[in-house]
Amino acid sequence: MEIQLDNQYRYFCELRGSPEIASMPLASEDATLSLGELIDETYHRGVLADRFPAEPETIRATIRPIWSQEPLVSQVQVELSATNGKAASYSLEFDCGPWVRRAQLKALLLKEEGSLAANQKAYRALVAVRAGAGARVTVPPLQPPAIVDGCLEDFGI
Repeated sequence: MEIQLDNQYRYFCELRGSPEIASMPLASEDATLSLGELIDETYHRGVLADRFPAEPETIRATIRPIWSQEPLVSQVQVELSATNGKAASYSLEFDCGPWVRRAQLKALLLKEEGSLAANQKAYRALVAVRAGAGARVTVPPLQPPAIVDGCLEDFGI
């Protein structure tokens, strides 16, 4: 299965001491590479919903930011399209992704090192910056989800 990727942005998860966009980030991490996990999630959900073919020859994955106020991203849209006899497409919008857990951990580390006061809140923001020729995303090998045939009684439940 060939995967063609269309992603024109680099995504950064930032932690700030205040909710204003003009405030200086306390920490920033490139979240672009982890967007492949969102492609995997979209593929599996599309196959399980019977709205996307399980084994198409080619998948085109398009990743787009949904802006709250540019450059701030409220959601990341992942749209998959395939042709396997007939055209099919499936898309999802994600409010969060793998970067959220890493940001939560980073906030704890900032409190431990004293960069963030113990009672101070860390404000998380996902920021997208145009990458020009496209930003690299690591896409895991897409495999159709394993479907278990049978009923619960067959498994002792």
